Amino acid sequence: MNALHPIFNYFDQIHRAAPPARAALNDILETEHYAKNDYIQQTGNRCQTVYFVSAGIARIFYYKDGQDVTEHFAFSGDIIVRAESLFTGAPTSKGIQALQEAELVSISAARLFALYDTHHDIERLFRLILEQEYVAP
Repeated sequence: MNALHPIFNYFDQIHRAAPPARAALNDILETEHYAKNDYIQQTGNRCQTVYFVSAGIARIFYYKDGQDVTEHFAFSGDIIVRAESLFTGAPTSKGIQALQEAELVSISAARLFALYDTHHDIERLFRLILEQEYVAP
């Protein structure tokens, strides 16, 4: 097995998955780079990706009465996801934007969810991650 992605340091703090699950998860991780102010996900689209901010800052935002409103900031070491869209499959009025040059690890939700049936450690890990994100201040 190749060396695991550094994101596993974050994962292991939440739930350490068994080696086969770790290898399967490692295989679906993609690293992406964004310039300052780039849109990572546009408003009006469905969320199909979970992101981990490796470096930089990103935000979830929406427009209300023509005003740009920031709902959530994600810093290096944070997960960022539009969960309401991820789980319903519906388009969302929220977007994700890089506020400075950023490196994100993207995880395709479809590929991730497909691993749940064969690797219950991954299902548990992401349930815990998403629960933490939901209750975060």
